[in-house]
Amino acid sequence: MSLDARKLEWFHGATLVMQTPVGVGAPSSPTPPGEYYVTDILNSSGAYGSWIVALNGHSDTYTDFAGGDARLAIHGTDDPSSIGAAASHGCVHLPNNLDTTLAAAVQPGTLVEIS
Repeated sequence: MSLDARKLEWFHGATLVMQTPVGVGAPSSPTPPGEYYVTDILNSSGAYGSWIVALNGHSDTYTDFAGGDARLAIHGTDDPSSIGAAASHGCVHLPNNLDTTLAAAVQPGTLVEIS
């Protein structure tokens, strides 16, 4: 996942499976770069799309968020204008039609590199 390009590239081995624009953290709450792994795949609704792919990383800005841990995640959004923008609280926003595809294909332990 490239923060500068605001693009997620998903590989299975050396094969590119998906490439899509994404939303990233706003300047006041940037998405922290690093090497992470998937911890959970959570069913969701509303503001976060159908699925949340939770990561082991945490926000550098928040200690808690919406009453819970400020973990990083990849998820859909109820604000399609955030795709391609630096507008989130630190999570990576996918187009809603792709969060289901990603959630169905990854599993806990999958490596996620944000650079």
